[in-house]
Amino acid sequence: MLVLFGLKEKKTNRGEISRYCPVCGRETQHTQEDRATHFTLYFIPVLPFGTKQVQRCNLCGHETKAPQ
Repeated sequence: MLVLFGLKEKKTNRGEISRYCPVCGRETQHTQEDRATHFTLYFIPVLPFGTKQVQRCNLCGHETKAPQ
């Protein structure tokens, strides 16, 4: 019997903000995202594994943890 399991990350866009990027060295647009990881069984999300909030620079792609 073959059992297929794994992890899947779902991204939810929460909007955009303008802030300073330490990698680019300038004020750029950052996308705010919620990311939820789920344990999957036969490609069906079964259990939530964890969530996090990140801000990603739209110019260089640098990601930081969103402030609470």
